Amino acid sequence: MNIKKKGQYFWIKVDTDFDVFDAEHTFIMEYFSDSSSTLTEVPSGSFEELNRVVSGRSAIVSEFDAVKDSYEFTILPGYTLKAGDVFSDGKFKYYIENIENNKIYLKSPLLEPILVNTVLTEVGNTGIYRAQLKIDYVGDYTIIIRNPIYGMQNIPMSVTIVDEDFNDLQNKVDIILDGGNQCKYKSFV
Repeated sequence: MNIKKKGQYFWIKVDTDFDVFDAEHTFIMEYFSDSSSTLTEVPSGSFEELNRVVSGRSAIVSEFDAVKDSYEFTILPGYTLKAGDVFSDGKFKYYIENIENNKIYLKSPLLEPILVNTVLTEVGNTGIYRAQLKIDYVGDYTIIIRNPIYGMQNIPMSVTIVDEDFNDLQNKVDIILDGGNQCKYKSFV
């Protein structure tokens, strides 16, 4: 169960599985109480992409151009990019699934050709986005994330908003040991 405290910010995370980069301003987040159908839209631009630290790895496209819609292309020897990296060709970003024998294998096809001798540079993009949300009323809520530009429709998440967060509630419970075997809990208001 996902429990959050009323009136306090909490994080919402969306993982695009290395499919969507630099899309912070294209996500739409809405939420509604399960007892009401009124949608509340969170202002656009609330999301940020989580980036990892880069180490300066790179590669250079070999004598054969990298063709549009291709999932693979050849690079010159001496490259430092590795599988799991995200690189930029100066215009778009791509996730590397594998590199073998001077050939890069991509998760997604090239959106445009990459010319010979183009330097490919590692970037820190992860395709993971987060946004803070604060809900001011107690209840059960459904949060919906979508990104129509990238075909992501209605990714739902459920959350229960309470007056006090779980840790505060747990700290207020007095456990009384009865004969060392039973626990009795005192109620509280």
